[in-house]
Amino acid sequence: MAQERFVLKKSDLCCDHQAGIVRRPAKQGFVFVENSLVMTNPSFHYANIDGCPVVQPSPQARCKHTMPNGPHKGPSHFVFIENKRVILSHLDGFTDGLGGQTHYQCRDPRHHLVYCEP
Repeated sequence: MAQERFVLKKSDLCCDHQAGIVRRPAKQGFVFVENSLVMTNPSFHYANIDGCPVVQPSPQARCKHTMPNGPHKGPSHFVFIENKRVILSHLDGFTDGLGGQTHYQCRDPRHHLVYCEP
């Protein structure tokens, strides 16, 4: 099984349209990697998405938020901070774009230091 990196506050996450950037608040405040907070669940529940370029077929197609029940892939089964699962770089969740059929993913974790098994 592949080694996955921790997702950090500075990691590059985007919607399927590649320009929508997922903005997320950190849900813990004391574990850092390269001066960036490690992200835990539920950091991505209804997080804002800025810059999604989709405008057709309707304004409702644009990705504005992550869905509150995600991500469905990415939370670690082994690593926890304050009883919250650490999010790993293979994360995959849904946005509200195109009726909830659009995904968001980690494009680049932006570090090469901390790895673990999913």
